[in-house]
Amino acid sequence: MTRGASGDTGRESRPGARARPAAGPSGEGARRPVVPADYDRQADGFDRRTGLDEAVCRAAARAVVELSGAEPGDLVVEAGAGTGLIGAWLAREPVRYLGFDFSPSMLGVFRGKLGAPERTGPPTRGSLLCADGEAAWPLEDRTVRAVFSSRAIHLLDSEHVAAELFRLAAPRGAALLVGRVRREEGAVRSRMARELRARLRARDLPALAGEGRTGRLLEACRRRGARPLQPRVVGRWPVTATARESLAAWSGKPGLAGTRPEPAAREEVLAGLAAWAERELGGLDRPQVSEESYVVEGVHLPPRS
Repeated sequence: MTRGASGDTGRESRPGARARPAAGPSGEGARRPVVPADYDRQADGFDRRTGLDEAVCRAAARAVVELSGAEPGDLVVEAGAGTGLIGAWLAREPVRYLGFDFSPSMLGVFRGKLGAPERTGPPTRGSLLCADGEAAWPLEDRTVRAVFSSRAIHLLDSEHVAAELFRLAAPRGAALLVGRVRREEGAVRSRMARELRARLRARDLPALAGEGRTGRLLEACRRRGARPLQPRVVGRWPVTATARESLAAWSGKPGLAGTRPEPAAREEVLAGLAAWAERELGGLDRPQVSEESYVVEGVHLPPRS
């Protein structure tokens, strides 16, 4: 039976989750060990720190259904569902929704959104599971019409995710759809992120941009016979940002760019980055206006006998 895939309004069906390994099966480089507590402590403030406008979230949910071709009753799975920024809207689409995450606290915030009286629109058709994406996904073979992930699946091993996707894909075909925030190359957030990764790599710490990891995943799927889908921009918005805001956001996270330096090295990297921003960006508090957008991209797996 597909666990938690129908009827349940957000009840967590699988308590606990294991820590992720230091390196995935495809040898993508040493990764920091990640445990649920790394994300549990971020749950309460996660939406404020990384939240998207409600209209963007609703448009992203609709795009997932349209791009995947999911029909009423089809199962749509969200990997790394987190606090349900988009999943709460996917659960209101005319599909069966299952979201999983290995952070119980993140899912606790998500459950509070399912069926909340202030939400408008149709009732939820969603289930939530506490499960680790680096292990076998708790779903039966050939049952899933679409897998979606927003700013999360790039943290998992690409070959493992591709193998799970092809195992789960419904006979009529399936889609993998990945949502991410796209920033202008010259924006302060983009420049700070590139410099951060460069400083981590200079210390022999693996630091690959999220879009790079997503590209590896999509390529792994294409090698198995999937075809690319046309990316869809579901929302654009202006942003005013400073270098200090980026530093503050990284200071409150357990890792940096997907890796976890020793505390002393972490402080040195952030201090060096602050000095670089003072020189190159005109100061830590100089505001810069740019445009960001939310993009849904992915691949389609053809029908199979």
